[in-house]
Amino acid sequence: MINPADNEGKVALGGLTATGFRGLLRRIVPFSLRVAVARGRSMGVWRREAEQFRFPKSEASESLWLVAEHRSPLRRAGTTYAEELQRGKETNVGLAAQLVDGLTIPSGAVFSYHHAVGMPSRRRGFVKGAELQDGSLKPGIGGGCCQVSNLLYVLALLSGAEIVERHRHGFDLFPDSGRTVPFGCGATVFFPMRDLRFRNMLDQPIRLGMTIEDGHLVGRVQTVTPLAKRFEIFEMETEMRREGEVWIRENRVGRRAWDAERLVSTEEVAHNVAKCLYEPTTGVEAAQCER
Repeated sequence: MINPADNEGKVALGGLTATGFRGLLRRIVPFSLRVAVARGRSMGVWRREAEQFRFPKSEASESLWLVAEHRSPLRRAGTTYAEELQRGKETNVGLAAQLVDGLTIPSGAVFSYHHAVGMPSRRRGFVKGAELQDGSLKPGIGGGCCQVSNLLYVLALLSGAEIVERHRHGFDLFPDSGRTVPFGCGATVFFPMRDLRFRNMLDQPIRLGMTIEDGHLVGRVQTVTPLAKRFEIFEMETEMRREGEVWIRENRVGRRAWDAERLVSTEEVAHNVAKCLYEPTTGVEAAQCER
């Protein structure tokens, strides 16, 4: 009799491990077919839960208090994909931003990126932009929208939200030049399976603002009354290492809460491990390599 423990991680096909078998399927089955099957399994759940994630919109007002603000450039130095895909990405980011802008999340309620933005389809105006498919950048409808989910994740952390669902990026796309938050402060999304969800933990509603200003995606969180606390994001640990032919970047991201000048709490909010899609030879990356 075979002890199952002795065969753990193996499948019947040629002694492949489960990981190896999944890799084989990725090579054999086209990406579009795999996506269609996965979406078909998930769409029913997405439709059934839609009502609980439906929130009203409100207009921006100077009377509201600014709790958090963050911005990221629509174009980054060092990106190598075609100009057509860059323009497509900017179109997609603009559409997603419009769908989020003005949403007002009640105290205790959970925000869902996919229920705010919906399916990125041609019919709804989304176009081809650069997206990651099996570890490489390729054209995809709605490509580039992760810039909106990335920014929302940062805003959620800076406003004291509880992260209910977040998926880390498996790849580090660009060096640290111009980065204003630690590496790993992003949230990859893929409709409708991989979502970004966070709970408003404040005792009042929050208004999400999302606009395009001077070539940047700008996000804001506002409240009716000022907060007693302020929040900040910081890098707790970081490492850059070579594994075979690739560079791996790993870090832990933390959040501090302050009441005036008194530190109230510190917590780890993310552990990231990613493959670098660039040679880490300058700036922060070079310093990491030398350690």
